[in-house]
Amino acid sequence: MQFKHKIKFDDLDWIDVGDSMKYKRYQQGDAQIRLVQWGRDMLHEAWCFKGHYGYVIEGVAEIAYSGQTETYEAGDVIFIPDGQDYQHRPKVLSETFTFFSVEKNDQLR
Repeated sequence: MQFKHKIKFDDLDWIDVGDSMKYKRYQQGDAQIRLVQWGRDMLHEAWCFKGHYGYVIEGVAEIAYSGQTETYEAGDVIFIPDGQDYQHRPKVLSETFTFFSVEKNDQLR
């Protein structure tokens, strides 16, 4: 794959992973960027231990952490490091929740 400095999400196909989750992804080297959309019906019962760094574009979601819950909405930044200390699971409160994410390439889902 040729290296790109400019990526247009409009040119990428949605990857539907089921359970009201889909994303568009560009990978290069050990990094990937994703445009992620979760639907209200998404169920994420298992704790996630992988890091996520992103910007919320639209919608509202709660992310439960060990001992606390944070609400995220458009304009907020999500900053979750890797590891069990930062385990988390989301719940969508609006019809959809869309965010831009930068991740390590080993976090393919």
